[in-house]
Amino acid sequence: MKEYSSVAVLTQYFKQEKVKGFWSRIADNIIKNSREILTIEVPKRFYLKNELICETVHEETHKHFNQSDLANHLIKDALEEYSYSPSPGKLHEQFRQISSLSIVDRYYSGKQELSDLEVYVKRKDILTLEMFLLDLEEIKDHNLTVEKLIELKYIEMCDQVLNNERDIVSEIIDDII
Repeated sequence: MKEYSSVAVLTQYFKQEKVKGFWSRIADNIIKNSREILTIEVPKRFYLKNELICETVHEETHKHFNQSDLANHLIKDALEEYSYSPSPGKLHEQFRQISSLSIVDRYYSGKQELSDLEVYVKRKDILTLEMFLLDLEEIKDHNLTVEKLIELKYIEMCDQVLNNERDIVSEIIDDII
């Protein structure tokens, strides 16, 4: 089976036997809610800009907020889109449009310096995104991974902030409060 992330949660679930018993279900629930580390590459310029955004959110809410939390906010958006519109073709078109943004070409063509960003993501969320990619595979061949989806959502958010189409700080603060 094709792996759709560096941690291959879907593959692990297919190999896992059905859990039985009370304690096994509790252990399974704990595992589903545990977090895995995914590493994405982001433009250094936006990494620094988003550090400022995270600092602003922290100052306004007095709650710890970092780039991993920001990425999880974007993942939550993607998961909501998938749950409200489980059509993989429609979502693939959205990601294709993000991929065609000039900002993506500018920063991911190898000309600009990228920074590694470690994102702590719930296994359940990784599983859902991997299921989306598996569903998409039924319709179209693709080379997308969970990490690539997160990178695309990250760069889309940066593009929206630059073009004054999204007030990410207010959005996150409203979410936290």
